[in-house]
Amino acid sequence: MSQCSYEGCEREIYSDHKFPITGKCIFHADADKKDPQAFRDALAKQIRQWRRTKANVWDFSDVAFADIERKDKRGISFFNLFRRAVFPVDVVFDKATFSRAAEFSGAIFSGDARFERMTFKGDALFEKVIFSGFTQFETALFSGAAKFAGATFSKYAGFKRATFSGNAAFSAATFSGNAQFPEVIFSGEVWFVKTIFSEYAGFSEATFSEYAEFSGAIFSSDAVFFGATFSREALFQKATFSEEFDLSYVSFAILGDFIKCHISGRVTLTWPGEGMKRDKEQQEVERGTLQFKDLIFEKTAFLTFVITACRRIPS
Repeated sequence: MSQCSYEGCEREIYSDHKFPITGKCIFHADADKKDPQAFRDALAKQIRQWRRTKANVWDFSDVAFADIERKDKRGISFFNLFRRAVFPVDVVFDKATFSRAAEFSGAIFSGDARFERMTFKGDALFEKVIFSGFTQFETALFSGAAKFAGATFSKYAGFKRATFSGNAAFSAATFSGNAQFPEVIFSGEVWFVKTIFSEYAGFSEATFSEYAEFSGAIFSSDAVFFGATFSREALFQKATFSEEFDLSYVSFAILGDFIKCHISGRVTLTWPGEGMKRDKEQQEVERGTLQFKDLIFEKTAFLTFVITACRRIPS
């Protein structure tokens, strides 16, 4: 029997009467070139093998996931491949692809979880997921909606250079370790409403193309937005900042709303944010509106405002 053509894979080539020629095993064959039920069966068999052999890592790298579309009583389509799943060891999903919705809602990751360079072509559903170990979504691509509402990140959570093409929801999520979102691209609306950041929260050079809301969020340690770009409204109403709040070179094109924020540490603001990235690209930075009203200062707080002139670059 011929082996899978995917580099490093020694599994047998998958084929059936519908897909006679794939050249790859059932895990690496494109999602539209394999039977979803056959894939689910093979995946279940692989997981049983990992359990039986007490594997330290469940490696799903490069897998092209396929799932069966189901409908609820209302006729709404859904997928449930990993809904409420329990992963007892470290898992790796590097460069894997979900061609349709990726359903992880309610799942528990007991070890580290790595999703680097992963592609979510449909919605990515991680609502109320528990990440007990280190979690990495660096350079992941979210083409649909990304839902992490109510998720718990117990240790480091990294989303560096991830791309969110649809809306992203992190409301009521809890980050107990460092939360890293540098250079992330949010093309849709994003919500971090009442999100808890217990340690460092980094959004340096992040791009927010649509409405962004951090209202009621709690930043117990440093909150760094250095060089971030907000192209639409950015709401931080009633947010709490206990340590450094760095808004250096941030661009608020329309509105930065900080009404009724609780501030205990130092706030650094250089505005409207003609920062390094924009200087290099020679893009125009528009002056929006900043609202600071009814701020509540606890302990000793510092505000350092450097309002820079906004120069229109000739077209």
